[in-house]
Amino acid sequence: MLQRLTEYLHTRRLFFKVLSARRIFRWFPDKLAIKILWKNSFEESIDLDNPRRFNEKLQWLKLNFRKPVMTTIVDKYEVKSYVANLIGEEHVIPTLSVFDNVEQINVDELPNQFVMKTTAGGGGKQVFCCRDKRTCDFEQILRDFKQNLRKNAYYPGREWPYRNVRNRILIERLIGDKEIEDFKFFASMEILNSLRLTLIEIRDIVLIIITSMVISCHWENIFVLRI
Repeated sequence: MLQRLTEYLHTRRLFFKVLSARRIFRWFPDKLAIKILWKNSFEESIDLDNPRRFNEKLQWLKLNFRKPVMTTIVDKYEVKSYVANLIGEEHVIPTLSVFDNVEQINVDELPNQFVMKTTAGGGGKQVFCCRDKRTCDFEQILRDFKQNLRKNAYYPGREWPYRNVRNRILIERLIGDKEIEDFKFFASMEILNSLRLTLIEIRDIVLIIITSMVISCHWENIFVLRI
């Protein structure tokens, strides 16, 4: 029985990979795509008409909360003027250059230290921190970015704000001369009068989950047994 279940799951996931690789999945409507993604990830169906858990509500928001300004906010270049108009240009990291393709980039004209990122990307190889230009393999870096420009961040998870973002290459000033440590707290409702608190550390764009715990409204640790 276990072997048959394992084979079934492997076959289904393989089928999903084939759909994604051949870009067939792109033609699926958003609601159907989200249901398939959820089933493939969690081995259960999602009720998008009555979402209860935090992750389920995120999927509902993908379908039902769509404001035009969200496209500006997720665009790493366009959001700069949006933020500057709200709170001032001094709070925005200076832009050195913005390019439509890698062929426009002259490496010799770049400063010794900078950050290169795609305007519609989310991390990984779509962000590169250069601390010393002499040690960088720009042939490989530009090859990666050329591939990244072809990607549309909307399709993998059906995050609507990314759908119409103009994907470009953004060059920014590097802030600081050493590795930046960034800590983030994520809180979500777990059970009555309690929160799940997750502490995440980010080092050079790499996520490291330090701890995840359930706490009461009095900041007391609660042990939760899931069956």
